[in-house]
Amino acid sequence: MDKVLQVNVEPGGVFSLIKEVTKILNGKIIFDFYVPSPKEDNSLYDVLESYNSKVFNYNYRGNKLLKQILLPKYFYNFLKSNKYDVIHIHSDSAWKMLLYVYPAKKLKVKKIIVHSHSSSVNGNFGKIKLFLHNLCKNKLAKYADVCCSCSKEASQWMYPKKLLSKVVMIHNGVDVNKFSFNEKDRSEIRKKININETTLLLGTVGNMSYQKNPEYIISICEKIENINYKFIFIGDSKYKKGIEKLVRERNLEDNILFIGSSSEVYKYLSAMDIFLLPSRFEGLPVCGVEAQTNGLPVIYSNKITEDIDYSGNPYLPINEGNEIEWIKKIKEISLNNYDRKRGVTNTINSGFDIRNTAEEFYNLYR
Repeated sequence: MDKVLQVNVEPGGVFSLIKEVTKILNGKIIFDFYVPSPKEDNSLYDVLESYNSKVFNYNYRGNKLLKQILLPKYFYNFLKSNKYDVIHIHSDSAWKMLLYVYPAKKLKVKKIIVHSHSSSVNGNFGKIKLFLHNLCKNKLAKYADVCCSCSKEASQWMYPKKLLSKVVMIHNGVDVNKFSFNEKDRSEIRKKININETTLLLGTVGNMSYQKNPEYIISICEKIENINYKFIFIGDSKYKKGIEKLVRERNLEDNILFIGSSSEVYKYLSAMDIFLLPSRFEGLPVCGVEAQTNGLPVIYSNKITEDIDYSGNPYLPINEGNEIEWIKKIKEISLNNYDRKRGVTNTINSGFDIRNTAEEFYNLYR
């Protein structure tokens, strides 16, 4: 079987996507993984090995700046010892891609695929990251053999205008059977977190980073009146303690619950009534597809690509003071009865079934 090296895939939406594609293509193509963080930091990588994949990590634990500077050298040495005809690099910025592209090009890897998964930069040092990204966009297009993206916005962010017509668009699909609405899961989870059926359960999935805008959710919750509700955050990050502190300062501990990372996101989606996604930017958030597959009504930030919505959900601004509009929409949605079982059909008809995504990946490598 052919081997493909997946590069720069860390736990999160992209990891979930690639993991499912790995599972489906097992027996046709073997994926190996080169990850930027120590493998032992996350047991999620262990499941990949059950699909005959090998996981290698860039084992440098020193200064973060020096880590980026040394990465091309480490990756070059890795590729010299481990031969791959195809490498598939995933990232949110062009300069990160180039750290892997240059060594691969120097070693004459036959096919170098780059894949854009965002529409802006996340984390600290945003201005520096943006400068480096813009500096490297044209070089990335020059050295990569195939340019991929998950949405129009992600394409426009990563690649120069002259290249946009050649970008290969790949759906961020999900396992429709796994994420379909399930009454048993709903009862189990609501009982587990002590939520009765008369309580409106709002929620979101994702790491609590600048990109995901968790502060806006807290501002919305702070202004909700005359609704018997709870909100659950599913996900984790280094910013979680700061968000928990903000919840305490706003006296919202009784209404906002932190679930943390979970391998049973699909069960929590069935327990929810409305899904909120007030992100500052996104490529195409997998959690939004998962929520729609579950038949959940979703409220999106107007900063999120319209490529994701195939269920007629609303988009609202996330500027300060507009929280009242979000609350009005929450109240309006809560009064309607939704056929949660239609979510799977909508996802399949819109091309977001993970089996379609796996076929698109397979065609890239062939």
